[in-house]
Amino acid sequence: MELAQVFVYNPAPMERALVTGGSSGIGLALTKKLTSRKGNEQMEVHSFDVQKPRQRVRGLIAHTPVDVSKEDQVAEAMQSIQGQLHYLFVNAGILSRKGLFEIPPEEFQRMINVNFFGSWLTLKTALDQNMLAPDAKVVQTCSIVGIEDDLGMALAPYKLSKQGVHAYGKAVHAVLPDVDFKVIYPGSVDTPMVNEGFASRRQWLKQAKEKWGYVSSPEEVADAMLNLAESDARRAIWNSMTEEFDFD
Repeated sequence: MELAQVFVYNPAPMERALVTGGSSGIGLALTKKLTSRKGNEQMEVHSFDVQKPRQRVRGLIAHTPVDVSKEDQVAEAMQSIQGQLHYLFVNAGILSRKGLFEIPPEEFQRMINVNFFGSWLTLKTALDQNMLAPDAKVVQTCSIVGIEDDLGMALAPYKLSKQGVHAYGKAVHAVLPDVDFKVIYPGSVDTPMVNEGFASRRQWLKQAKEKWGYVSSPEEVADAMLNLAESDARRAIWNSMTEEFDFD
């Protein structure tokens, strides 16, 4: 008597991604792309942000209100994720356009807390809680102003906060060589955050194009982040001459 063949279905293991600053701009574009990737039934996407998402993202597992500069909030939110992370996109950030000695101390401190300290705290918490899978990919958002020599008066406090992130990224590479840690340096990006303070988005776009020549969409930066995550490169730096990212 012949024995019937039995086929056992073994589904692919579930992958998990966390995006900080996922409520708008680059973070929102990234969560949307992660949840719509081919085979997205095997991708569990989480978002941390102090604000509510500007759009509903179909397939997003959970959006958790989190101030990334608050240790207790980050720890509690990280513990709520069931299973290790395969992708960690540390993207939360805020912007002030005030000058170096025009910015109020509390506003400068807040920007440092979110952009610099919050980046460190997010990764530290993931490491402390053993949340990174062995093959996890970590992508840190910085800015092209983080590697500019000209601090000047315009955006000086913001530039300083991002130069701190740039230095932090170099430190992570030195201290954690076995962690697949990458840093992206976008140029000018059309997001709600950078539009603030202008009479209209059109006014901001006009000024941005005059200064930068090209303004990226959040979707373009999100694509670059995903490409960086899957590449062997450690950095993706916006090149204003070629109007694309250089991977190295």
